[in-house]
Amino acid sequence: MRTLKLEGQGTDRRNLPKKETQRFSAVLLTWPDAEAELKGRAEVRSRDLATGEWSGWQPLPDDPFSADGAEGERAVTRGGTASVWTGDSDGVEVRVVAEDRSTASALPAGMDLKLLDPGTDPKGGKPLAAAPAAYAEETTPAATPTDSTAPTDSTTPSDPPSPAESAPPSESPSASVSPSAPASPSASASPGDTVPPSPSPSETVPAPRPSTVVKPPVISQAQWGASTDYDGTSTYGQEIKAAVVHHTGVDSDNGVSCAQSRARQRTIQQDHSARGYYDIGYNFVVDRCGQITLHQDSTGVPGTGETGDDLGASVAVGDYNLDGYDDVLAGAPNEDITRDGASRTDAGTALLFRGSATGMTGTGALSYSQDTTDIAGATESGDRLASSVVLHDLSGFGRADLAIGADGEDGGDGVILQLDSGSAGISAKGGVYYSRSNLGTPATARLGRTLAP
Repeated sequence: MRTLKLEGQGTDRRNLPKKETQRFSAVLLTWPDAEAELKGRAEVRSRDLATGEWSGWQPLPDDPFSADGAEGERAVTRGGTASVWTGDSDGVEVRVVAEDRSTASALPAGMDLKLLDPGTDPKGGKPLAAAPAAYAEETTPAATPTDSTAPTDSTTPSDPPSPAESAPPSESPSASVSPSAPASPSASASPGDTVPPSPSPSETVPAPRPSTVVKPPVISQAQWGASTDYDGTSTYGQEIKAAVVHHTGVDSDNGVSCAQSRARQRTIQQDHSARGYYDIGYNFVVDRCGQITLHQDSTGVPGTGETGDDLGASVAVGDYNLDGYDDVLAGAPNEDITRDGASRTDAGTALLFRGSATGMTGTGALSYSQDTTDIAGATESGDRLASSVVLHDLSGFGRADLAIGADGEDGGDGVILQLDSGSAGISAKGGVYYSRSNLGTPATARLGRTLAP
């Protein structure tokens, strides 16, 4: 992330003249006073890195700071706009004009431009979606008010006839009235007529329509390249009473391709960090391509997302409970574990997420470390449990079993733990413990660094 200062042009204008820069892919404006509103119009244009052509102007929408509690009281919080995706660029120009030019100091002081560089996508990630999710092409444009009301418009062969054009004129008083035609004032009942009561709403709840939406791909932090350099730790409630679907990006993000989705999410994380937020403040983020990203601060997931945990550094998929849905085993090899008042740094934890009809869920997630009852060994600093993981039928009984590597165990010799699945769930009793002593691997071989089914 790089910062460029805007120049003042009186009290009602700020600008950044055309400037050549290093590579960036998104931008936002920030200013020191988190409570100050933009009260003006900010626009940016950029120079395409590949073609050298300048884009048109696009708006930078004001985005009032909304953190509360300890996060909102920190001195590092800043006011700003939402970030806007520019694509790979190497030049930028900005202009800001106040709404009320008669008001002195109408624009926030100390405005600067943040250039966000998402870097490159992590290697070995899941295949990207090819097209936006739930996309349906509009084949019949909606008619405008002037199309339907102008009496002089002629009907083209492709236009559906209007009710007035298709209905023949009434020739006698006995002609029936179309059920969809509204009653005219002259057709209202006389005082002596009996008016039937209005039908009561049915108390029968219609059966829900079966879902035709395929299970969306779920992408871990490691797979979308999230930064784990959090500036603080959020607090989370333990009970969900309502769910809110809220936008994180801006309108122009509807034009970001599926291939650019992960890069865009990294710039959104940078955007939030630049404003003083701890991190992206959502349990899940869903892009326009139907891809879902998950993190350890999702509701129901054991533990807390912390700087350097590296949740998602290792990921495996399988069905351990035979419910027909893929479950996900994810490693956080740098998770710190506190026991007896002492912290074991980089001890490591493996998290098992259940699959469901609606995709992966944090509800009912399970956590495994060497402090878990009946698991062999003891939690120690540097063990890096879950440096690699496998979720596969290792015992031959049809259920996916767990294999968890700890490449830092015993000073780097490394070990592998196997936990079998059964009808009662995952059993640590009778688990198999593979180490240098029973496999004869060399010293400091870091057994468990890489696993494959």
